[in-house]
Amino acid sequence: MGSRERLGPGLRDRLARRLPGARWARMLLLRRVLAAALTLLAVALTIRSANSAEEDTVPALFAVRDLAPGTALRIEDVVTGRLPSDSAPDGLLSDNGDVVGQVLAGGARRGEALTDVRLVGRPVTALAAGEETASAVGVRLADGGLADLLHPGRRVDVVGVDPDLGTGAVLAENAVVIAVRPPDESRDDGRLVIVALPGDVATAVAAASVVQDLTITLR
Repeated sequence: MGSRERLGPGLRDRLARRLPGARWARMLLLRRVLAAALTLLAVALTIRSANSAEEDTVPALFAVRDLAPGTALRIEDVVTGRLPSDSAPDGLLSDNGDVVGQVLAGGARRGEALTDVRLVGRPVTALAAGEETASAVGVRLADGGLADLLHPGRRVDVVGVDPDLGTGAVLAENAVVIAVRPPDESRDDGRLVIVALPGDVATAVAAASVVQDLTITLR
């Protein structure tokens, strides 16, 4: 009996030493499982949030740097980004192919989202002239100083000049300047100014430019 009594406490001691270690191992495993589950949950929530944010935005083109009026846009002048759909402006441009080679009707600040009325074309022409049938006409000015006085939105009269007689006549009144191109060193025939005119008047001015010189007077 004495021998059994001595063995009993020894067995209990061994079990007591082992059980706490087993509990610690189980707790450690449980903590690792919980940590992994929380990590997976965080990743899932992040992906869901990103997808939700993506769904609430629309693609857009932004100016990479300050761009002067009359600039012919290049691929490096714009960058693609996104805007919240509820605050995106009408006519928002999103494709590089829509702008490369196009001329800015007005200046654009770095980071500005570009819209269709920023470019020389029908939208800005119709907006400037106040009618959907308006057209844009180019007037090349030999006087560079006169071109320097112009800016988008300035109203002018277009005058046809007969080089032989030295006389002129007003071809169009109250035209709206929508772009003034920068000087082109490869040409010596003056600065190009683009104006918006009602459709029938624009046609007459374009036809007159073939047979006579054009200039403008400021209003």
